[in-house]
Amino acid sequence: MYRKVPFEWTTGQAIVERVPRTGISWITSDIDARFVDVVAKCLATSLDTSDKAAVRSMGPTTAARTLLESAPKWQVSREVDWWRLLCYLGVPVGFVLPITFDVMEQSGVLQGSIFHTGVIPDARGKGFGRLLLRESVRILVDGGVQRIYCDTDETNVPMIHLFESEGWGRLPIREVPLPFGFTPGDMKKIKS
Repeated sequence: MYRKVPFEWTTGQAIVERVPRTGISWITSDIDARFVDVVAKCLATSLDTSDKAAVRSMGPTTAARTLLESAPKWQVSREVDWWRLLCYLGVPVGFVLPITFDVMEQSGVLQGSIFHTGVIPDARGKGFGRLLLRESVRILVDGGVQRIYCDTDETNVPMIHLFESEGWGRLPIREVPLPFGFTPGDMKKIKS
C-alpha cells in the first residue's frame, strides 16, 4: 500500500483560457514508438512510487507500454484524439492521457480523470506541466465530463503544488495497492 493525494475539479470552476505560447504544439497520437518513448522518459525519473516500482521491475520502455495498454482493464474510455504529446519547438516534452470512467455516478454525472501525465526531465520547471493539466481539463470538459478526479503520490510535491495552484480541491489522502501486481515487500526494495 502507498499513499495517494487525490484532487477534484468540477464544472463550477473556471477553465483557464489558452494563452498562445510561441513554439507550442500538440500531437494527438495513438500508442506508437514516439509516444512510448516520451512516456518512458517521464516514468524513468518520476517521483511517484508506483512509477518507480514499475520502472525498477520492467524497465522504462516496458513500463510505458504496460501503462499505455492498461487503460481498458481499469474500465475507462477515451476518444482517440484525447491522448496527446506536448511539443516545444517540434520536440515532444510531455504527454497527457485524459480518460472517462465507464461507470457514471448515480446522479448521471460523467466523471473523468487524467490517467497519467508527465514532462521529460530536461523540460521540467518550465510550465509544461501546467499546460498539460489545463489541456486535459479542456479535453474532458469538451467531452462532457462534469467532475474530474486525479491523484498523485504524496511524495510528488511538485504535482501536488500544481493541482493546488490551479484551484483543484484536495481530498483526504488514501492508501492504495501498487499497480502492476506489486506487493508491500516490493516497497522496501524501492525505498532503500
